Amino acid sequence: MILVRRKEKQLSGILKRIENKPALQNQSDTIEALHYSFIDSVNVDYSQGARLYGVYHHYQNGLQGDYSVFVGTDTHYIEERQPLSKMTIPEGKYLVFSGHGEMPNVVMDVWHSIWRYFEQPDCKYDRAFDVDFEYYRSKNTVIVYISVTDKQLSVQ
Repeated sequence: MILVRRKEKQLSGILKRIENKPALQNQSDTIEALHYSFIDSVNVDYSQGARLYGVYHHYQNGLQGDYSVFVGTDTHYIEERQPLSKMTIPEGKYLVFSGHGEMPNVVMDVWHSIWRYFEQPDCKYDRAFDVDFEYYRSKNTVIVYISVTDKQLSVQ
């Protein structure tokens, strides 16, 4: 994993609010369905430079609360078959994790490594819970950008 500073990025896609409650349907199933819905409505042509993004934002209460998911691609690669929403990934400081393998398993593996990293007591960063996003470089490579802040040391 590496720390990077990213410029803002304009995307077009579809948006859904996710209720993060254990009694409800598995959130990963809902997110996967959102990805397929977007892919069915827009041609993401990796050979022409298009990339798929899964953006997590408007966190209500960190890991425990509801959040919004936006699935989209670069605005200039869109061949719309239906009206799409617009979103800007803000400029910021991100910790980068990546994986290569069969979808969607590789995505879940990367997220598990992210959660483990932030559980470590010697972790140098805190999750900002601002905007995090998955960047699909190909049909079997994902790069996940997690918005971070420097760890706040507690005074004792």
